[in-house]
Amino acid sequence: MSNYTELRKFQTLHNSLHYTLPCNTLPSCHNGHGTVVTTPTAVVPTHDTSASSTCILPSTCVTNTGAVISTDVLCNSNVKYVTKTVKTYLITPTKNGTIGFLVEKSLPFTIGQSISCSVVDSPDNYFNGTVFDYDANAGFLSIGNIDNVTGNFSTSVAYDVNLILFDPEVVKLKERMDRLYKFLFQVDLHLTPTYDPTVVQLSYFDKKMYNLLYYLFFYDMRAESTYVLTEAYLMTQINILYIWFFGQNLDLNLSFNPNASDHLYKHKNEVVVLNNLKAKIFELYWYLFSVDLEQFPQFDPNPIGST
Repeated sequence: MSNYTELRKFQTLHNSLHYTLPCNTLPSCHNGHGTVVTTPTAVVPTHDTSASSTCILPSTCVTNTGAVISTDVLCNSNVKYVTKTVKTYLITPTKNGTIGFLVEKSLPFTIGQSISCSVVDSPDNYFNGTVFDYDANAGFLSIGNIDNVTGNFSTSVAYDVNLILFDPEVVKLKERMDRLYKFLFQVDLHLTPTYDPTVVQLSYFDKKMYNLLYYLFFYDMRAESTYVLTEAYLMTQINILYIWFFGQNLDLNLSFNPNASDHLYKHKNEVVVLNNLKAKIFELYWYLFSVDLEQFPQFDPNPIGST
């Protein structure tokens, strides 16, 4: 079974801990085989005849709210662990920082293990890190190398804490993507984790189209009731300009480029095909203003600016 499948099973268990568990998943408060034993330290789940895939947990294994007291997960002899903080904490996780709190005692957490923390009942608020230290006698867990801080941490809350599996190739891919974003977009994903280059690029094209139409016709396209910030809308606007200036429907004539015979244009060493929004906008700016937006991305033909 793949690590991915193992992890999905683990996550499913973690998200649905209550009085029933899969029969091959036993909390540590169970041992032996056979009937239920009355001693709290040696109890065995009975089989649920209404659902053959689950076992019923004796009350000694759960809290009043139905949470499993000990959440060892036994899966193909590989033990993975999940716990909760013993109380609520107001913490501020930061990139490469360190935090600490009390969890269950006597867990086999060891220094260097990858770990994930998420707000109880709000899993979209989470951060990852590694075990910096764990006092098994006191239950104090210290987490360092914090990464992937996502969500809001402005209130005192309890946290789900679990060891997680990391594929080394996934970690390597993340590092490469971080470097790529810094190189291409000058963006640190740790500081702006929600950055979306496609949205930023579309906003840039929108600004160039607005400036162009305002310069040519004193026309505010954003004031129109039909205006939407989409590639389709901007494509319609630029296509209209090519028809207005050159009488060319670019959907029917992909070979057309108004700069094809411009000797200054030949520094690009090829004629750009006008088959996307960027090419159409950039080529029209070159034709009208002899400005290469690749080199001067902030150029605005309006004297005092329009956006």
